[in-house]
Amino acid sequence: MRAAIVEAQKSLLEIILKMKTPPDKGMKEYLDEKHIEISRIEGFVKGAVVVKEEYKDDGSAEATLEVQLVGADGLVAVLR
Repeated sequence: MRAAIVEAQKSLLEIILKMKTPPDKGMKEYLDEKHIEISRIEGFVKGAVVVKEEYKDDGSAEATLEVQLVGADGLVAVLR
């Protein structure tokens, strides 16, 4: 299950980095422009809550993560 959680974190990080920010900039460009270290985003992702753990019939595992986008602990706060 630990490997499934790590894979879910990697996927979440990829999703965040592919997000567009106003005015239609990529997240990486936004981070560079605002001088925000990617390690802040990585730390945010590591704090994601595991909301579902599932073991498959083939022996593999799958984890579903949840993060807040707004609020004091949300992604928007990390980007400020």
